Amino acid sequence: MMGDMSEIFRAMTEHKKAVKKDRLDSANPDGWEKVTKYHWRMRADGKTVNYWPSTGLCMIGGSSKRYNINSVYIKSLINKRNEVQE
Repeated sequence: MMGDMSEIFRAMTEHKKAVKKDRLDSANPDGWEKVTKYHWRMRADGKTVNYWPSTGLCMIGGSSKRYNINSVYIKSLINKRNEVQE
């Protein structure tokens, strides 16, 4: 029984790693400053947006609230930044 559980756990771990790698590889780096391979940031509308492309999550400034990169709020910040740069 335990052998089956360890195989399932190993498969789930490998799947998570593959999903994170796919997210990182498909993330659009345009406009982001790469702090590390896994941590990007930009200034948008007077705020610092920290982004971890492998998880798809963002944080604004020192806040502990996390946002999905596809959230309306994050997209609006990025759009405002792009409008100002044009």
